[in-house]
Amino acid sequence: TALTDIDLQLQFSTSQPEALLLLAAGPADHLLLQLYSGRLQVRFVLSQEELKLQTPAEKLLSDSFAHTMVLSVLE
Repeated sequence: TALTDIDLQLQFSTSQPEALLLLAAGPADHLLLQLYSGRLQVRFVLSQEELKLQTPAEKLLSDSFAHTMVLSVLE
């Protein structure tokens, strides 16, 4: 089944600039949350459509402080 109607809250803290936070994958769809160069990246693929989101470069999240990320996706 497709990844739809997602309501997710994730709290994390790390000093690592690269980290896989969450991967939810199906045959044709996936949701990926990762830190890349200290920035949060969200990649959501549903069938042939792809959405990419990223936090601003000036706000690095690899600072060892607790951060809470909230993601809601409605079809």
